[in-house]
Amino acid sequence: MNRPFAIYPDSFDGDTLGYWRFGETGGRLADVVNGLDLTNVGCVAGQDGYRLVRADSDKLHRTYAGAASLTKFTMECWMRDLKGYDGIWNYWCYLAWSRVPATDILWAFAAIRTDNPALTHFRVYYEVGNIIISDFTWAGLAVDALLRSSDPIHAAVVLDSTAPRLSLYVNGIKRAEDTVNPVATTAGDTTLLIGTVNLAWPGYDLGGVLDEVRVSETDRYDANFPITRFGEGRRALARGPGLEGIQAGIAA
Repeated sequence: MNRPFAIYPDSFDGDTLGYWRFGETGGRLADVVNGLDLTNVGCVAGQDGYRLVRADSDKLHRTYAGAASLTKFTMECWMRDLKGYDGIWNYWCYLAWSRVPATDILWAFAAIRTDNPALTHFRVYYEVGNIIISDFTWAGLAVDALLRSSDPIHAAVVLDSTAPRLSLYVNGIKRAEDTVNPVATTAGDTTLLIGTVNLAWPGYDLGGVLDEVRVSETDRYDANFPITRFGEGRRALARGPGLEGIQAGIAA
């Protein structure tokens, strides 16, 4: 049974810049968290989230006009069932926080699959004023196995420029971190990109399912943490062959 999102107050708070659940009857969050709507370019709502087709350059985005400089920041989401691999090297960007224009500041994290499983990796990339501040990865056979699986994956990138640290968590475990270079984001119009790194760069578009996207002006995690996904038991029932989208609800 789908229940109203509002009865789960721990899912958002005063530090939440935006939180979206896709494909839920109770998950239309445009009027729940700060009145935030997303521009949807081709994404289709299913019971288990939004399906993005890489070949169609599906994506979602929203611009935060006059966004403040952030000393602490978290981007996170659930992702699964990556599609569109066409050999040699594929770059799937699932979340990016980008200044307008994107050449000024670009903070993105992505999954990269290669023909060599040992080189498949998650990547965190942070650029300010056309200068690369941080660029690191978590790579290897374990990553390749995750990306080949259809199981849901929770991924989060966390900034605390006062420490400093920029950390990558996958399935609640810290996988990689930069503790030397991270600085605060710069102020100005900033766009949250979901499923791409840049509206004009289709080669970086995601193919797969995304859900429970949240951006926060705080460092949500500073150590390993348990991961919990809304309605996971019901979602799992909807994942059988040919069943994706059954009983899909309204998505913002």
